[in-house]
Amino acid sequence: MATVFPLLRDTVRRGLSAMLCSTYAIGGAAAQGASPDIPEADGILPSLSALWVIPERLRLRYPDAVETPEDQIEYDRRFPLRAQDAIDRGFSLPQPYGLSIMGIDNRQEQSISNLAVALGRATPPPPGTDLVSIPFVTLENVISDTDSVSVKGDVWVLPNINVFATLAQVDGNVDLDVVVDPADVLPPALCPPFNPCDPVRATFRAGVDTLAVTLGATAVYGWGNWFTSGTLSATASFGENAETTIRSYNAGARLGRRWSYGQGNIAAPYVGLNYFVLDQTVEGVTRLNDAFPNGDSLEVRYRADVQNIDRWAVALGLNLGFIQGYSLTGEYSYSANSDRFLLSASYRF
Repeated sequence: MATVFPLLRDTVRRGLSAMLCSTYAIGGAAAQGASPDIPEADGILPSLSALWVIPERLRLRYPDAVETPEDQIEYDRRFPLRAQDAIDRGFSLPQPYGLSIMGIDNRQEQSISNLAVALGRATPPPPGTDLVSIPFVTLENVISDTDSVSVKGDVWVLPNINVFATLAQVDGNVDLDVVVDPADVLPPALCPPFNPCDPVRATFRAGVDTLAVTLGATAVYGWGNWFTSGTLSATASFGENAETTIRSYNAGARLGRRWSYGQGNIAAPYVGLNYFVLDQTVEGVTRLNDAFPNGDSLEVRYRADVQNIDRWAVALGLNLGFIQGYSLTGEYSYSANSDRFLLSASYRF
């Protein structure tokens, strides 16, 4: 067991940390600040009053009375594309660029299975070495508890399409039970059917230290004071010792309503769903220092399958947008085996 437990700790740390990073872009797609006297109307652009900061000189006119502005308005920003067409039809346009800082606290259960290893003394087994499966070792109650800090940049490339990129540093711990079934290891004489051996269980805690990069896009639509958005994103996570770039995918939908208050501020509560997929084989090398009497290390090349248990989660959030271009978003996501809280501060320019 001395050669197995260190391997299991590092394997879990790398596998779970990728899962924890992948859903962070979704919460940033909620509503942001707008002008106070935007009328209710159906269509794409009215919803942006809950998602964008509207410049004073480009206030939204009522789209049911489509007419060319009396004074020609020249839009001088590169994005969004087709901006001038929207302005000429009587619509306003948002500030196209955004920067956000997000903090996330996440607790989640995952599954790690089909562990296989190759061992080396002082020198890691080379790539391509045949790995030996160890089915008598299982990992149960794999629960991660992590905190992350993310920086997000975004741009509205079309009046209803936003693209974004997020860089996240994830730190925390993973608690897990390592269970060894002696009946699969010892000869039948030592574990007879009439007197079976009980499984040996030990609890471990592993650290998480992962960098994750997310790319995604959000589409919006609105009617009256209501808005809806949908987000697709993909995340690549990089662990300290993993040789595999762990990829995960996320889809999210939000539905909410905006209220104006104060001097041009917006409050926009919303509900939503997240769908997250992580199902990948992870490979890498880990080390147990001073494993032998002469001080040599035990080098372990490993392979394991990592999956998330709950793919669906519900979300409840609130965005507060301010006329100066700043906004704050809080969101709570929940499923049977996970919960997550996100807090984001953003600025549009």
